[in-house]
Amino acid sequence: MGKVAELGCIVCQRLGYEGTPAIVHHQIRGRGGWGRSSHFRTIPVCPTHHQHSGVGIHDMGADQYLEMFGFTEAELVDEARERLKKHLPLSETIH
Repeated sequence: MGKVAELGCIVCQRLGYEGTPAIVHHQIRGRGGWGRSSHFRTIPVCPTHHQHSGVGIHDMGADQYLEMFGFTEAELVDEARERLKKHLPLSETIH
């Protein structure tokens, strides 16, 4: 989780802003049930892109999020996992 946060806000980076500190967000969509998704299905986002801002991942539905930013939560999870793949346990790697 610390390595995820160290990446900085993945949304800000995609929008062209570097160096924005991040907190860890657990994937919401596609988790297959109730509760929090795995610690290995997380993304680094700043508080603004997390929640309570109107443009956070918790503030919008999946379609609205895609329309506003041009990418999905799942794409961000895949990008974070790719960037941190050397830190993933073998059970979490794509075969």
